[in-house]
Amino acid sequence: EISKRESQNLFFSPLSAETVLAFVQSGCKDATAQEIRIALHLPDDKEKVDIGVKNFLPPLKINTNYTLLSANKVYIKDVFEIKEDFKTTAIEVYHADLENINFSKNAEAAQIINKWVEEQTNSKIQNLIASCELTNETRAIIINTLYFKANWVYRFLLRYTAKRDFYKCASDILQVDTMFMPSRSKCFFNYSECEKLNAQFLELPFKGEGASMVIVLPKEKEGLATLENEIESVFSPRQFYRTLVDITLYSAKPFDDKKADLSVIAGDKGDLVINNVIQKTFIDVNEDGVEAAAVSGVNKCSG
Repeated sequence: EISKRESQNLFFSPLSAETVLAFVQSGCKDATAQEIRIALHLPDDKEKVDIGVKNFLPPLKINTNYTLLSANKVYIKDVFEIKEDFKTTAIEVYHADLENINFSKNAEAAQIINKWVEEQTNSKIQNLIASCELTNETRAIIINTLYFKANWVYRFLLRYTAKRDFYKCASDILQVDTMFMPSRSKCFFNYSECEKLNAQFLELPFKGEGASMVIVLPKEKEGLATLENEIESVFSPRQFYRTLVDITLYSAKPFDDKKADLSVIAGDKGDLVINNVIQKTFIDVNEDGVEAAAVSGVNKCSG
């Protein structure tokens, strides 16, 4: 759904988005929580979601060969007291920090939030929140950050990087810096072709077991849209870009001040309503490896 709305390069982290939205549903009651679970295709009750998240998140912090870090944070308006059940879930399941903050001092609050995000993403994600986005109506900001950095097992040599054709579509060709690894390099990659999807798959491993980058290439120059709906030598464009996307759910109750019930977090029914959900991302793919970061944030206002 997001790719249908975006016409430019899109770098998106489903993991970060799902983590922060699962975190939100843990603070919702009844129909509001159920609607988020349905939208995310999560298990049908909170306990099952919590078990899945609790089993999944800790391993992200355990690896000596590459860096993969996830962090969660809740900022809530200082007039609200965070309820004990939500505190327990936030700390024990999502390993989250919780902090009361004065959103009416919007410049100071934005600085505090953005500083925390920068610290979690090695300064790759900056200015997540603008001070003008924080008002007296802002009740809470829930954030997930994800940071990844790893080096290739088989490094691309800089001397082979050159301008080569890159097809945005059959009639729109750009010259972009493209890394190249000749077949004589005697490197080993997992490669597959899928007739059903009419696409090629190439796996580029990172140092350390369990992490790799999979490139999916449609065989037709106009085949990307079709692929979404349903290599002896290695060429890979060098990539460096940032994106900001709206990942607001296609569901009603969390955004409806008459129906939303996020009272597990704080206050009563209708006190907290989701205003929007955004994700800001960064990726740098170069000869040495990949560095990437994603931040997903949920802005909650008063009903």
